[in-house]
Amino acid sequence: MATLKQFKQDIELGDSIIVIEYKSKTTNEIPDKMKRLRFVSYKDTTGFYLKSIDDARDSKGSFIPYPKAKDLEYKDNIFIISNDGLNTITYQIIN
Repeated sequence: MATLKQFKQDIELGDSIIVIEYKSKTTNEIPDKMKRLRFVSYKDTTGFYLKSIDDARDSKGSFIPYPKAKDLEYKDNIFIISNDGLNTITYQIIN
């Protein structure tokens, strides 16, 4: 399993990312707005932005903050971000 540092290095502008699993206390269904293929439009030291083709040109997209190391599982092209037990989102990087 890779580290948070490695994850930050591996996320690159233009990477295509899709949500493949979503779990929360109320539902296990992926919300409609998260079902679209999105790409990394911007990244900095605090996180990265995912943007879909349908988003406005001047928009950076949805901000995904880098999680704490304990809240990230990262292996191969799959990463799972947990939010203190409230929800867990599994993403796949498609190169």
